[in-house]
Amino acid sequence: MTYSIYKNKDLLKICESKFPLYPYVLPKKIKVELDSDFKKIINLKYYMSIKNGLIFSDLDNKFIRLINMIYKKYYIHYSRYNIIDHEVDSFLGFIDNYLENSKDILEIGCFDGYILFKIKKKYKNLNLLGIDPNDKSIDIAKKHGISCICDFFPSPQLTTCFDVIFSCNVIEHVNDPLYFLRKQKEYLKKDGIIIFETPNVDWCIINNEPICFHPQHLNLFPKRYIMSILLRLNFKYYNILEISHRLIIIISNIKYSGMKEIKEIEPETNITIKQIKSFRQSFEMKQKELKDLFRKINSIIIWGAGSFTGNILALMENDFLDKIDLIIDSDLNKVDHEFLFFNKKIKSPLILKEKIVKNIVILSQYINEIFETIKNLDLNYSFNIYTHICGINKYFYDCSKNAIQKLE
Repeated sequence: MTYSIYKNKDLLKICESKFPLYPYVLPKKIKVELDSDFKKIINLKYYMSIKNGLIFSDLDNKFIRLINMIYKKYYIHYSRYNIIDHEVDSFLGFIDNYLENSKDILEIGCFDGYILFKIKKKYKNLNLLGIDPNDKSIDIAKKHGISCICDFFPSPQLTTCFDVIFSCNVIEHVNDPLYFLRKQKEYLKKDGIIIFETPNVDWCIINNEPICFHPQHLNLFPKRYIMSILLRLNFKYYNILEISHRLIIIISNIKYSGMKEIKEIEPETNITIKQIKSFRQSFEMKQKELKDLFRKINSIIIWGAGSFTGNILALMENDFLDKIDLIIDSDLNKVDHEFLFFNKKIKSPLILKEKIVKNIVILSQYINEIFETIKNLDLNYSFNIYTHICGINKYFYDCSKNAIQKLE
C-alpha cells in the first residue's frame, strides 16, 4: 500500500476523520445480508509526501480489499442514462478534438458505458471498448451497444493497443497510480493519448473543501505530483483543464493541438503549509457546520443519494437523523434503495409534486443540475434550499417566478 512506502519519510498530515467504509445506497435485501465488515466506521488519516507532493491515506490493506469487493459486487446503482450530467459533457467537450482522428478507444472504469455511449452517438466509426469489474454495470453498457470486458485493469482479456485510453475518476481509487499509468502506456499506440480525470486536490485544499477525502480515494494528486509522475513515465506533452474541484489531464509523446511540453510546476504554485493548516482547521469544522444547520431547521429533505450523503449520515446522531423526512435523487436506479446507516427509502424528485416541503438540503456536488431539475418540476409552492459545498449557502425557490435566488 502507498502509506507503507512513505511512512518513514518526512510527511505532513493533511487531515484526519471518521468515515463509513460503505457510504452507498443498496437494496434492502443486500443491506440485510451485507457482512459486518462493510458496516465499519474507520478512522482515516491523509498525509502529503513533502518530497514529491503525493497525498495518500493510511487505509489498511484489509479495507482496500473490501473496497475492491464493493466495486466488483455491490456498487451497482449509479447509472447516468437519462440524467443531465454537465460533468460528462464538459469532459467530452475538452477531449473532443483528440477523438476526431482516432480509431480504437478504451475506457478504464467505464461502469455503465454512458460516456462511451455518448461518444458512439457522435463518432459512428470508432472501435470502442470499456473495462469495469462490476458485472451488473457491464450488463447495462452492453444493452446500450457498448463492448465491454468485465475485469479490473490491466486484464489478460485486453489483446490490442489503442489510440486513446481514458478514465474518469478512477486513478485516485487505485493503490499504485504510477503502475496504473505505466500499464496504460503498454497498451498505447506509438502516437496514442492517455486522458484521465481526477479530483483537483489543490483547489480543494486552497478552498477548504473536503469533498475529495474519503476511504475510496487512496491517493490524491497535486499538480506538482502529476507533472513529476508524467516525467518519470517519459511522456513529452500534456494539456490540462481545471474546473474547480476537477482536473482533466491529457498526455502523449506527440504534440497535438493545445499541448505543452511537460515540465515541473513552478514552486509558487505548490500547496503551502499555511494553506494545509487552514484546510485542516476547516475540515474539522465541516461536520459542525452541518450539525448547526440541522439543529436550526426542521422537516428536512436531503437531495443527493451519493457517497457524500452516505458519509455524512453514518456520522450523524439519531436526533439529527430524526429530522430527515426524505432523501431524494434524480437517478431512478436508486429509488427504493437505502443507505446502510439510514432506514428510509430513496425517492424520486417527482415526490415534491405530492409533498409540500419547507427545507431542502443538497448534499451533492451536482448543484446546478439539481437546480435545473427543481425548476423543471415547476412546483406550486416555495421553499428554502441549503447547499454544503464550500460552506453552507442558502437559496430560496420562488414558485411565482420558478426561480432560485441566493440569499445573504
